[in-house]
Amino acid sequence: YVPYYIDFAGSVTGIGASRTTTRPVHLFIVWGLHLSVITPFIIAMFWNAASTKLAKDWMRLIAIAAAIVTLPFVTWAFLHLENGGATGEVWDRLLDTIPLGLMVGLAIFSALTVIQRERGEGKAFGLLLAGMGLYLILGPELLFVADSFGNRMNTVFKSYYQIWIFMAICSAYGAHYWTSRHSNWRQSGRVLSKSAGGLATVLIVVALYYPVAASFSKTNGFNAEPTLDGLSYVSLSSQPERAAIEWVSENTSVHDRLVEAVGGSYSAFGRISSATGRATVLGWEGHEFQWRGTRELFEGRAADVETLYKTDDVTKASVLLDRYDIDYVYLGARERGVYGPANFDKFDQLGDRVFESGSTVIFKISRVQE
Repeated sequence: YVPYYIDFAGSVTGIGASRTTTRPVHLFIVWGLHLSVITPFIIAMFWNAASTKLAKDWMRLIAIAAAIVTLPFVTWAFLHLENGGATGEVWDRLLDTIPLGLMVGLAIFSALTVIQRERGEGKAFGLLLAGMGLYLILGPELLFVADSFGNRMNTVFKSYYQIWIFMAICSAYGAHYWTSRHSNWRQSGRVLSKSAGGLATVLIVVALYYPVAASFSKTNGFNAEPTLDGLSYVSLSSQPERAAIEWVSENTSVHDRLVEAVGGSYSAFGRISSATGRATVLGWEGHEFQWRGTRELFEGRAADVETLYKTDDVTKASVLLDRYDIDYVYLGARERGVYGPANFDKFDQLGDRVFESGSTVIFKISRVQE
């Protein structure tokens, strides 16, 4: 990957201070099930560490845990104030993040204590995994990777994917820790354990509602014919377009280039290219900018595509086709809707109709052999 990294230029500009935090109810919706298992596990391990003979350098362990926990907050406070943020917001953010920070600190201190006493028993790994997961949840509450969006959206949803793995593994270990030690605890401990277990059971049952409801919703009540065909939805909306996709896949080379209409992200624009793997002049412009960090490489391409479809000048169209080394021109409903009415017949002078279904046409561009 060295050649890639040497020339890589993304949209990341550094680390930013998060302007908002996650509402507690939303944190609970996403992480409540895991926290119902992990929180008692961390508290129990900390209680064991604090109620027995402390390590001789316990103050050093506390200092290490405190330093790790406070580092992101101090960084956030510096960036926040540096950018003109109000001092009062620092105290508000401190109160918002104390619960997560406290749990991270307890997990780290307990893990370090276990490592010193028991030399690497599985409990230490479980605690470190829990601490890492909670630390990563805490992270976007304070900081985010600054990108073209200028907010923490990407940082939250991309880090949450990784956090889920940490929390799921640790939750499984926490459940094992409960069940294997429940009978050894005092009466008060068993009551708390049963209460926590009851809460976790309720949350598990509630969480299991989602896959059932989502499956029913996404399949429209399982009314459609089951299929593994990821493009079956195209057939429902436009059979000619589906046929065109299949034609391109079966009759063109992976090195061929095509042109189609340019439009917004999260839409049907760019569908022919994305469904066939054939290169196009420009896909979703917003995503191109997001991942490249600059518009330099594709500046003007959207305008060129518009000109190609709209112009009545065959020579100008030919120049644009040569500029991007285009082998095929796709003309479908999106092209007619965005660029029409226009003189699309000019493409008959520039190539041959190799596919036609209704108003959907694919032209193969003719080139003079050198």
